[in-house]
Amino acid sequence: MNRALTNVLIVAGWALGSWTSTATAQTAVTFQLNWTAGGANAGFAAALGEGFYKAAGLDVTIVQGNGSGNTAQLVASGRSQLAYADAVAVSQLIAKGAPMKVVATIYQSNPNEVSALTKSGVKSINDLKGKKVGVPAGSSQTTMMPLFLKANGLKEADMTMINMPVAAMVPSLLQGQVDAILGSMDSYQIQLEQQGATLDNYRFADYGVPTVSTSIFASDSFI
Repeated sequence: MNRALTNVLIVAGWALGSWTSTATAQTAVTFQLNWTAGGANAGFAAALGEGFYKAAGLDVTIVQGNGSGNTAQLVASGRSQLAYADAVAVSQLIAKGAPMKVVATIYQSNPNEVSALTKSGVKSINDLKGKKVGVPAGSSQTTMMPLFLKANGLKEADMTMINMPVAAMVPSLLQGQVDAILGSMDSYQIQLEQQGATLDNYRFADYGVPTVSTSIFASDSFI
């Protein structure tokens, strides 16, 4: 974990600083996150606190987000210039002509997964047929779900997809309101296990969608 955090700090500092190495001191930069600060995003806040960005001549403001899909849209629409989000959500918009580019990838493998309580009887991807699946609105899981279903010979019509706020995902699964959720091993899985849940998890990367994940990207105009 320490090595991973160190790598995040180094890459984040390089990506934010390399474009402005010749700029005057304390150039203002706003950095849009994909989610709330903490966990997988802790490295960026730690780098700010340690003064790494200031040493590179940058006055960095970190803005929290509410999902990779939403963050990608913010940059595509010109409302943000430099951001951190899942590469699939970003590349899908680039393929449609959005003027932005990925400049550094942090997660080399995607942590997204389908999680179900062991007692639910979901013992394979095919067992999702006829089930209720919680989907976090505006997230990277939402943008990746069509790829995941296609890779496993399924359609959205095979199950009931329920869009819900991110904060409702874990309690909805624990309370049996849904049979499974589109989650991630670095967030939802941790929260569920901390509350004593026994899970069966099906990682997208292991079931036909082996993509890179969260990356630093920027609008072409900013670059």
